Amino acid sequence: MRGALLLFIAAAAQAQPIIGPEVVWRTTSAEATYRPARQAAPLAADVDGFVVAWSEVIDSASRAYAGRLDAAGRLQTIGVRTFGTADAAVIAPFAGRYLAAWLEPEASDGRPLLVTGALDRSFRLLSTKTSDFIAADAPILRAGGTHAFVADGTAFSELNSDGLPMSSSGATYPIDDLAIVEQSGLPSQVAYVSRYFHQEPNFCFFGCGSTTHLVSTLNFNWYFGAAKSLDGANVKSPLGIGSNGREFLVVWFDDVQRAVMGSVLSPSARLFGPFVFGGAHAPASLDPVFQPEVASDGSRWMVVWARENGIEAATVAPGGARSAFTISAHGLRPAIATIAPGRFVITYEVVGFDQRQLVSRVIDFNAPTPRIRPAR
Repeated sequence: MRGALLLFIAAAAQAQPIIGPEVVWRTTSAEATYRPARQAAPLAADVDGFVVAWSEVIDSASRAYAGRLDAAGRLQTIGVRTFGTADAAVIAPFAGRYLAAWLEPEASDGRPLLVTGALDRSFRLLSTKTSDFIAADAPILRAGGTHAFVADGTAFSELNSDGLPMSSSGATYPIDDLAIVEQSGLPSQVAYVSRYFHQEPNFCFFGCGSTTHLVSTLNFNWYFGAAKSLDGANVKSPLGIGSNGREFLVVWFDDVQRAVMGSVLSPSARLFGPFVFGGAHAPASLDPVFQPEVASDGSRWMVVWARENGIEAATVAPGGARSAFTISAHGLRPAIATIAPGRFVITYEVVGFDQRQLVSRVIDFNAPTPRIRPAR
């Protein structure tokens, strides 16, 4: 175990992937939508492509959309659009249909309410449920083979196949992200990550008394089991978490070291790390929009995030080798998913003065001659 851990945390060179051309699949107005999420177009694997959600302003109203991308990240179908004001939509396949979640304004004062629901494979709406409580943040939706969960800031619920909450609980601190581990013959495990700040005494001598300083703590919480905390993480921006089907990778930006950091956790709450992604650049300004997104093809982890006005990435390959690279010199609010080993698709937005473009790129680790195209 010790040797495996040392192998994992040791930084080593690995082949860089082919970064595919930027595919512009939707051009919209540059007007701000109702309640933007941290990902411009969250996507999830769906048979031989992806299902994707996004928002845009049409006739001065914010609408939420869902559709399909093919394996190359090209828009194939616009499946559905909300009739009223909505934003921060997310969608995922589950139980032979789609589950979706989005935000709509409360009638009296416009504050956001979480709406969850189910659609059939033709995007026909089957059922919806509007929360009775104000949403603290944009929804996070994760669906596995047997369980699906949604979080909207501090509320956390399991959904049935109709998209209706079956059970719910409140988190002590805001939920940044969540992921599911589902192994054959074992109970499903969903973990969510949060951060909070608490005061610790800072003692000194020669009559200067004592002061307090803020210490940040990362919380890794298992809905069906244990929790784990990592004190002194120096984290102010949202965390990201993903699953490879067996364990979790948590990624964050360390505000003091200005580094991109990660820890691997097992469902038994064992924590490996933390480690630094060497060569990776954290955002200079840790605004809440700069959240890392994590995906896995079953063996390789890939992480993407926005840095100022560009898209960065880092990987952990089989065997533990880590590397970092630039995907694009422009772009914001990336999301990532995969449907095949070594092949990932990312989406992000490029905002201009009078328009906003939703784009995708294929990141391919299977190319026979590893090379990387210049970012543009």
